[in-house]
Amino acid sequence: MGILVYIIDEHTAVRRNLVRRLSAADKVQVVGDSGDALAALRDLSALHPDVLLMEVKMRRADGIDVCSRAAKLDDRLKVVVNTSHVDAEERRRVQQAGGVAYLLKDLDIPGLVERLRALTEGQGLPADDRVV
Repeated sequence: MGILVYIIDEHTAVRRNLVRRLSAADKVQVVGDSGDALAALRDLSALHPDVLLMEVKMRRADGIDVCSRAAKLDDRLKVVVNTSHVDAEERRRVQQAGGVAYLLKDLDIPGLVERLRALTEGQGLPADDRVV
């Protein structure tokens, strides 16, 4: 079955492109996606993905709060922030909220899949990607 991924990003074009590209990757299954973070939290409880890939910069919700709430839903869920630029304070807040990785959106799909696999298999990530 592979890695089960759920994606939250308010930017429809970005989210749909990510869904399309990850769905084409070997051993990755996108089980859902949403631009509405609060609806996504309900989906996560029902779908039980391995990874939540999310952007925390949101207009309609507090992304750090969503990260925290998602991390508390299921001990197995890996909350991974996918962002367009590094912000040291945001990275610190993601860590405090229970996020496990802080990845840049310019990472290619093979690199993203490699990191998702490493997380779900309990392996380490490159230092630049970790939130600790």
